[in-house]
Amino acid sequence: MPATLEQLTGAFTEQFARLREWLEPLGDTLGGAAQLPSSRTGWSNRELVVEIGASVQSLLNAEPAPAGTTPLSLAEYTGHDSDFDAELTQRVREQAAGLTQGVLEYLEEMHTRATANLLALGDDEDSVVLGALGPIRLGDLVRTRLLDLVTYTLDLEASAAGRMDLSAGNTPVHVPALRLVADELLDIVASRGGYHLEVVDARMWTRLATGREPYNTLALTSAIQPTDTAGGVPDLGRVLPLI
Repeated sequence: MPATLEQLTGAFTEQFARLREWLEPLGDTLGGAAQLPSSRTGWSNRELVVEIGASVQSLLNAEPAPAGTTPLSLAEYTGHDSDFDAELTQRVREQAAGLTQGVLEYLEEMHTRATANLLALGDDEDSVVLGALGPIRLGDLVRTRLLDLVTYTLDLEASAAGRMDLSAGNTPVHVPALRLVADELLDIVASRGGYHLEVVDARMWTRLATGREPYNTLALTSAIQPTDTAGGVPDLGRVLPLI
């Protein structure tokens, strides 16, 4: 069952708060690792944090669509081409290089302003707004921002592995938000294939579904399972990654 706008917004707020709390003691140098390569190939840790701010900024820039505007589906909205990806990458890198304020201050500012705009857009998840890629339902726009926020936070977590203590209580990931995102991603698969599946490892499933973890059936069967014990986990190699 897809999450409601209230659930999505709550998870977004809680995930951001957890990330900000985790980043605070590291400071703008990110514990001396700002310029080091992140787990995301070709990106530094600083650029990755700035990308989170740029993703949040999409909520800040959203505005009500003219009456009668037909929204794009979630799949249509997220199915942008590689040219847009390249443009976005270049823009984020330029923004990271030219940022005049501290990276954590920038992140906080984007979140504060985006939250204010989200409140102004109202609480009707079916209302149509103009996002960065076109018209979309408000609920779906917040869904895309939460998915990005959790995914990039997982990237930061992976970047810190072996360099920081990531034992229980010291992860940037807000587990309930991760679980919600994992369930949303599984809903996409289930709706396309008619499968009856459930998440057993939210972190692994999200990494597989977003291309952070190379696809293999062992990882897949450790991450999801059939709701019917007599069933099996389908081979999803042709549909992953979803994002």
